[in-house]
Amino acid sequence: MKTLRASLFLLTVSLCFSACQVTSTGSDPTPANAPKSELLAGKLTKSWLVISTKIDGKEVFNQAKACSKDDILVFKADKTYEWNEGASKCKATDVQVYEKGTWEFNSSETEMIWNKKDTYKVLELGSSTLRTSFKNVFGEVEEQTYQAQSN
Repeated sequence: MKTLRASLFLLTVSLCFSACQVTSTGSDPTPANAPKSELLAGKLTKSWLVISTKIDGKEVFNQAKACSKDDILVFKADKTYEWNEGASKCKATDVQVYEKGTWEFNSSETEMIWNKKDTYKVLELGSSTLRTSFKNVFGEVEEQTYQAQSN
């Protein structure tokens, strides 16, 4: 009888453990209900890759040079950011970090303000997606979609 109970116990435990699966997508562990500043910059830093650029609704990302398509935008929790060349540079002499600045949200967290002057409307901000839009110097609406990268 003891062997039957022990066998049933082991069978039950093994079934419970086999039902529990850990899944990992390699995506950002930031919870979707985190504050917007944490969704954007993580606890310390968070990197974003542009995956789409539209001008007045027309996709133009495919027209960018391949060496520019892997550039990384890094937001930091200390309210600074940097644009980084990514894995490939267009010219070997290009610096790795080609722009640095500051960022902040407006009071309603619907816009980001870069360097206290450039305003970007936040269309979507989640743990793995960021979409922004702004009017460029030609008066066109430019929309960019970013995907979070694992740091």
